[in-house]
Amino acid sequence: MFPRQNIPAACAFILFLLLQSGCAVLRPSGDPAGYGGRGLNYQGVDFSVLVGKKIVLDPGHGGRFSGAVGVAGLTEKDVNLSVALILRDLLTGYGAEVVMTRQSDVDLLPEGQTGPLHDDLKARTDTANADSGAVLFLSLHHNNLGTPDRGYNATETYYKMSDPGPSLDLARYLHRQLVRNVGLPRNFIRPGNYYVLRNNNQPAVLGEASYLSHPQTEKKLLGENARRIEAYAYLLGIVDYLSGGVPVAEDLRVAGASPVQEACPQLSARVYDESGSLGIDPQQIELALDGEVLPVSYDPASGALRARPAVPLSNGRHEVALRVRNLRGNAARECRLAFEVAVPPAWIRLGSSLGTIPLDGRTPVRLTATVSDLLGRPAGDSTEVLFQFSDPNLPTRSVPTHGGAAAVTVTPAVNRPLSVLAACGNVSAELSVPVGEPYKSILVIQTLRDDSEEPLGGVKVLIRGAGLYATGPDGFLSLEGLEEGEYPLRFELKGYRPAADTVNIARGSSRVVQMQLQPAAGGVLLGRKIALDPEDGLAEAGETGMSGTREADVNQAVAELLADYLERAGAEVFFTHSAEESPGVWERAIQTESFGPDLLVSLSHGGRPGKKGTPPATAVHYYSGSTEGERLAREIAAGLKGFAGMPFGGAAPGYERIVQQVACPAVWVRAASVADSAAEIFLSAPAGRRQEALAIFTGLLRYYGWSAQGTLAGRLSDGRGNLVSGALVILDGWLPVQSDETGRFLFAGLNESPHQIEVFHKGKAFGPYRAEAGRNLELLLGAL
Repeated sequence: MFPRQNIPAACAFILFLLLQSGCAVLRPSGDPAGYGGRGLNYQGVDFSVLVGKKIVLDPGHGGRFSGAVGVAGLTEKDVNLSVALILRDLLTGYGAEVVMTRQSDVDLLPEGQTGPLHDDLKARTDTANADSGAVLFLSLHHNNLGTPDRGYNATETYYKMSDPGPSLDLARYLHRQLVRNVGLPRNFIRPGNYYVLRNNNQPAVLGEASYLSHPQTEKKLLGENARRIEAYAYLLGIVDYLSGGVPVAEDLRVAGASPVQEACPQLSARVYDESGSLGIDPQQIELALDGEVLPVSYDPASGALRARPAVPLSNGRHEVALRVRNLRGNAARECRLAFEVAVPPAWIRLGSSLGTIPLDGRTPVRLTATVSDLLGRPAGDSTEVLFQFSDPNLPTRSVPTHGGAAAVTVTPAVNRPLSVLAACGNVSAELSVPVGEPYKSILVIQTLRDDSEEPLGGVKVLIRGAGLYATGPDGFLSLEGLEEGEYPLRFELKGYRPAADTVNIARGSSRVVQMQLQPAAGGVLLGRKIALDPEDGLAEAGETGMSGTREADVNQAVAELLADYLERAGAEVFFTHSAEESPGVWERAIQTESFGPDLLVSLSHGGRPGKKGTPPATAVHYYSGSTEGERLAREIAAGLKGFAGMPFGGAAPGYERIVQQVACPAVWVRAASVADSAAEIFLSAPAGRRQEALAIFTGLLRYYGWSAQGTLAGRLSDGRGNLVSGALVILDGWLPVQSDETGRFLFAGLNESPHQIEVFHKGKAFGPYRAEAGRNLELLLGAL
């Protein structure tokens, strides 16, 4: 029933709606402005499910954050609040407890402060998460297309992207009632990754009931009637959801102490349905261990659930997820658990990188302990191995395992054999390494970072005439048995500038080479995780130029070149999809979130010329309110100004879905469009695509703090007046560009130190040439 004090007004309102629209129907009204209220039929509705339920309502925006603004000046923040207050009164009238994130026209920043939107959104989720008893969170909004197209209108309901269980259930119930009562022909349920959704502990939905940018809708929302229709639609959706019952999955645990020392531990949990509901559906209980569903035993009387893996678990980290639905189809909140398995070590083997330690007292030797359990499986990562040495000058070392092995490199004293004891748990191993004149030559290489002298593992070492090797995790490489002679060495590691050296090997000698590597671009991208999103794909061409160039192919090509630059500078790169795939924006957003990047760059080359043939402007869009997104967009836009002769739109807020639906700072980049004939020609050439990738890469360097501003330009010719196009020009051994059709090339963002240039063309190498930033080079490559 309606609350006692509201019965007369409510009855009059319902009677008016029923007289206007007749019986409840499922079809939209067909009115492009919406708000027909055709589904407001209360017959058979049991509002008692609201009694005692705690519900969080979040009127979006507020204070200095106005949100969308209609053509007549109506602000979204005011409509959101008005609808939320009506809904609050309805819910509390039926016995629910309502928590409001705001109850007046205020933002949620600390008093007197003007912080970023992020702080306002965080305050909303903090309010929602403060009490774990809330059954749902609903954020109320009204959309804005952000373009001159005022004719677009739709109802959009977003559920928490990471929760296709109760959040999606709630979204479906709410959306059904919005479609019936707002009645817009276009309507969508979509995963959402907005801040207030992804950081919420409850089932969470964000409703965009209609578009405030639609003038007729704005006109209706100026009045009370449309706002009440919307509030009643939300009310009915909430009641529908709660009427299905709220199942619970809890107390998910693994038997035994932590870390678990059993290879097949028992998992247990408790599942039950809300009192008065139909109960748990045994066919809808899913317990997944590391992604694999396990068979479970379930006792409906007690709610006890048990499972045990059939195959022994490896040592290390494991994850369990429990998903449950009741017999009405409602899902419980997903229950998750992470645990470590560490079956005690049963075997340990100890080995040495050298069969004999030279007498010189300066040759390092690597000692490696391999640890496994009783089943022969590698010990879990970070299992501690204790190394003790007979040499009193070598202190005892505790080293964690990685991949079942722990290694330590030491330099023994002169003329003393080395005895080593390695212990792990209750097992140990001993090894004695003799000293003496080496029968074979010994070469030990150590690689370090030059600005910190930290060991660099995984460095590729090319020894000309001997092969390709790699240093271990501790930065050491030991080789025995090289033939006498001179060996050029080349050192390469992504994220560092290549280095070279030469070593002379004498018969029966021991040589130690230490090489320090310099981080590329100051190391600002080392370890960064960057997602690249080339729009469209094999099945979706995007725009197609007059000469047949597909936008999707250019997007992919530029993304691959940009990925190469990023990886050369030490970043980890993730593609939202492969060249053969054409997923939608939601799938790409979900894939991005699973990677957990530091930032995302979406690449587009679409857009049609204007009415007067004006080409689409270069643009870099960011999500409105994202401070870091805006800063990233500005840095990238600065490098693209004047690209391919396009007009410059610079950095601006945008409405592209991908930048709205990822948690990290994100930008959407269109340097040029293949629909413009001049740009199509430019982008068809490898040099043009590489120029774009380099400009974006340089912007990313600046975003992460690289401040060098120097440039180095040049032109290639063969000495007979013929310009050389398409040649690969490499700076300092790691940064490549290509010469364009005029033979020109350009590097930007350089420091003042001397640089080295090498040129590769038609199978020939030229250089190296030395140059400084600020120079314009004329390089003659000779007859080609």
